[in-house]
Amino acid sequence: MDNMYLKGKMDKKRASQRGWFLGLVIAFSMLFTCNPILAQQQEWIYITVQGDTLWDLSEKYFPNVSYWKKFKQLNGITYPKKIQPGTRLRVPMAWLSAQAVPAKVVAVNGEAALIPSGTNNKQNLQVGAAIQLGDTLQTGPDASAWVEFADGSVVTIHQETTVLFDHLSVYSDTGMVDTRLRLNNGRVDIRAQPAVGPGSRFEIQTPAAVSAVRGTEYRTAAGGDVDTTWVEVLEGKVAATGKAKTRLVPAEYGTRVVAGKAPLPPKPLLEPPVLNPLPEPVERINWPLIWEPVINAERYHVEVAARSDFFLILWERYTENPRTSIPDLADGTYFVRVRGVDHLGIEGLNRVQQMQLDARPQPPVPLDPADGAVIRGTAPDLRWTDSTEAESYRLQVAAAGGDFTSFLIDQTDISTTSYNPPEQIGTYQWRLASISESGEQGPFSPPRSFEIKPIPPTPTPPTFTADEEKVVASWQAGAEGQTYQVQLAEDREFTNLLLDESLTDAQLEIPQVKGASRYLRVRIVEPDGYLGPWGAVQKIAPLPDNGWLYVLGVMVLGIILL
Repeated sequence: MDNMYLKGKMDKKRASQRGWFLGLVIAFSMLFTCNPILAQQQEWIYITVQGDTLWDLSEKYFPNVSYWKKFKQLNGITYPKKIQPGTRLRVPMAWLSAQAVPAKVVAVNGEAALIPSGTNNKQNLQVGAAIQLGDTLQTGPDASAWVEFADGSVVTIHQETTVLFDHLSVYSDTGMVDTRLRLNNGRVDIRAQPAVGPGSRFEIQTPAAVSAVRGTEYRTAAGGDVDTTWVEVLEGKVAATGKAKTRLVPAEYGTRVVAGKAPLPPKPLLEPPVLNPLPEPVERINWPLIWEPVINAERYHVEVAARSDFFLILWERYTENPRTSIPDLADGTYFVRVRGVDHLGIEGLNRVQQMQLDARPQPPVPLDPADGAVIRGTAPDLRWTDSTEAESYRLQVAAAGGDFTSFLIDQTDISTTSYNPPEQIGTYQWRLASISESGEQGPFSPPRSFEIKPIPPTPTPPTFTADEEKVVASWQAGAEGQTYQVQLAEDREFTNLLLDESLTDAQLEIPQVKGASRYLRVRIVEPDGYLGPWGAVQKIAPLPDNGWLYVLGVMVLGIILL
């Protein structure tokens, strides 16, 4: 009886222990389920292939082969040399060998420097350079760098950015890479490869926050008047942590983190702008790039790259206006990317447009005549600047209003910077192109127009009719719209003017005068104000002065009376 009592008591104790143990197992399982990062840090699952042995696997993945015994025991392997393909083996992460693996500089644009760990020695960043654990990379104004990691993840480092490579390691041959960067200031774009195991890690730390991802595309920046971090997710999800609080930022959302504060709740990224189409090709440097304003955008970020993935940025600018100018780049194919920036500094979704640039050799700049100029009589000298990219020039002159299919002039071997076309009345347009030393012709300059008009004819000499009160001068009328400038003077040189008028009728009425001659001249004035040549000077004789006859008569009468 006592034995049965004791046995029952022991059974209850064992049941209690089993229940406690089962509860502990469930608790740990829930812990790992609720905290996948903690669970993932514990074990990696390896799936065997034909020919795998515990000895070979231990030699490949662990610091030494002696791990095979613990490996055998952990996975309950009976025959370590005969493992069935497809067997799932548990591998504690702590057992795996980890070694530092440098990142690689794939491409550089502009001036950038690499500072080796533990030194202040700045070295010019070179394509192909290996970035070691602890190194720092700095980019200058208008510079960028494309860096690739052991698992194929890519980081684009923008202008005026400083990045410290804190951790660069790979776990044996597992494909798991642990990458941790410190972004002190500036902006980076991240394209992280999908995780291949619990040891896969990609983390960026800034003075205000930590962002951790795997298998996603996002942007992050650090700076501002206070330590501020911006995170903008394009694909996947990013865990942004600040002041011990983590927010999960989904695709097409962004957040801002100020040092000492939790991240803001994620907000949708601004819609991508709608770009005006570009000509194909773009034939002028500084061609305007214009887009529709984006709602709630306070400014815009514009980037140009040679590849559609924008792994290397060739040029970037911020502007408050929905337009900018295409930069001075070599001829070729480019991609333009534009996005809005909201009041928090969070940058929105991208709009990308391909651009074909064919602007070289650059055309000269036309100088004379001014666009739309009217020239009288003789053809103008066409003059232009001397392009440093030109060995010679091509000049085309055609009738205005056409598309340069019928030419008055089409000359390709002009080595000077001027040309005198033949005189021919009419309206024309002209344009220029540079021809390089190799014979390549660049795009034409924007066309200019000019008009050659005849010089107004000299007016016919006026005819006069007179009576005792007035003199009327008239001359042959000119063409419709022409007016007349008439001058009357006391002297033939017209230094003492008595009259200077503009008339619409081809006649002038002036009062008679006695005792003094006057001089008259006329010229035609074109509707555009152009003054024609003066006509012949005409002398207007005064009325005869008969007062001396009266005096003579009085004298004669007096003599008779005497």
